[in-house]
Amino acid sequence: HGIHCTPLGQFHCRGTPFDKRFPGICDNKLSGLAASIVFKLPGVREFFLSLNYIDASREVVEKALEANRSLFICTGSGEESLLTKQGEDILVLSRRRGFVRMALMYGCDIVPIFGVGNSDLF
Repeated sequence: HGIHCTPLGQFHCRGTPFDKRFPGICDNKLSGLAASIVFKLPGVREFFLSLNYIDASREVVEKALEANRSLFICTGSGEESLLTKQGEDILVLSRRRGFVRMALMYGCDIVPIFGVGNSDLF
């Protein structure tokens, strides 16, 4: 996902094309997942909470799925961020299978979405 996952904001912000196409999902039914470290940093924590992100830890994800929330995740984590190269889209997915297991356990659909050119946004 490059240095940031900014385009994922389209999935939870009201008034975006996604919100207009799928009304009601952005009204506190959809949360993004962010690395646990994000919620330990003052200021950064508040920023992510204001965007309706939650901790990507298993315990928090399970509670969200039990509450029938929809989730989106940028799977590459910090490892993918460190591989950022302008003009290239580099994926780290082979070791990122926990979200698939969770989806299967809770009967959730997985809708893959790929943002092209994220590393060219800065």
